[in-house]
Amino acid sequence: MNALLLLYSRDEAIGRRSAAATQLAESCRTEIAARMDIDARALGTFLTRLVRDAYLTEEAIEGGAGIEDACEFWTWFDQNMWPAERCSDRREPGASPIIVPTPPRAGSRPGGVT
Repeated sequence: MNALLLLYSRDEAIGRRSAAATQLAESCRTEIAARMDIDARALGTFLTRLVRDAYLTEEAIEGGAGIEDACEFWTWFDQNMWPAERCSDRREPGASPIIVPTPPRAGSRPGGVT
């Protein structure tokens, strides 16, 4: 799922999607939906590790990444990658979301993969 990080970095860099990036986004949403069907907990674990490895390892922190980058990635993911029609089908009415996004901090710096 390095495609997610690539797509995120492109969205952040240019602010709009090319046809290829739109196709990549749809492919990522399809993969996410399939993983939700198989094991939603494993998907959550995968996403947690993806964010940790991209933004919160010692190497990433030394390179300038931080919690604000992880938060901005998560906000982007939450707004752009959930297969919305599938998410509502995965929960009981009134149940908590599978993964709860954290809102971005006011004044946080732009994120992205370098």
